Amino acid sequence: KATTWEKIVEAWKSGLVSGIITQTANAMGNTTFLATRPLVDAVAVAIGAARRDADRMTAIEPLARITGNIHGVIDGSKAAFAVLRTGEGLGGKTEQHRKAIEGKVGEIIRTPFRALSAADAFFRISNERGEAFALASREAVKEGYNPATREFRERVAEIVANPTDAMIDQIETAGARFTFNMPLGDKGKAIQSTIKALHLEWAVPFVQTPANVAKEMLRLTPAAPIIKEWRDAIAKGGAEKDKAIAEMAMGSAVGATVFAFALSKNISGQGDPDPKKRAAQMASGWQPY
Repeated sequence: KATTWEKIVEAWKSGLVSGIITQTANAMGNTTFLATRPLVDAVAVAIGAARRDADRMTAIEPLARITGNIHGVIDGSKAAFAVLRTGEGLGGKTEQHRKAIEGKVGEIIRTPFRALSAADAFFRISNERGEAFALASREAVKEGYNPATREFRERVAEIVANPTDAMIDQIETAGARFTFNMPLGDKGKAIQSTIKALHLEWAVPFVQTPANVAKEMLRLTPAAPIIKEWRDAIAKGGAEKDKAIAEMAMGSAVGATVFAFALSKNISGQGDPDPKKRAAQMASGWQPY
């Protein structure tokens, strides 16, 4: 049975994620990550072609991923509505709540978590379908099918419907990773346990999601080698190595471009925190964001 403190923490955490900005940021973050994957694939295809390695991505994979994402919209929508109706997620952000508050009151208080879980379900399935189609198209090409033929499309559909165990692992990992739901490692779990044991949830309410977001952000920069998962992908070689390099290259290029635009004042932020100075900026014709 949950303690009074656990009930307080659950209600407080729910309050933190109840705002429309938080919900919108979650959806925008997932949408952005979903949209960048075909771009990463395209860069990885170019890297693999330069290496001339047999174990590389095929040129059809970026398009196949987009096709899979589109296919996943219907199933993802069904899953999202199911989560909204039942409150049961897909096993993602387990740190959000443990149903500490009983009864209808608890269900009402946990509504913001249900909304986040529904969005996660939608994007997770969309990403899984995209990964499934990408892997299936690679396998079909290896088997000698021509991507321009009907036989190729039929073979891809067959593989998607009956993936190998190895493919299933990759698909599920992609679904968790691309929605920032990867399980914490030993260090992360230790930190999470310490926070709970010392009742520090008021200072660090969430661990899993921020840790995953930080990892993914760093993998898109020259600092990627400090992330173990990135180093593991490099060590695997082949297509995984190409994608890891592509992530770092593409993210760094986008970051450098945005930084240059910011320095040249072609894009802006919220402005000076001092209301008077900000008013002066606005009066001069400057616009926020």
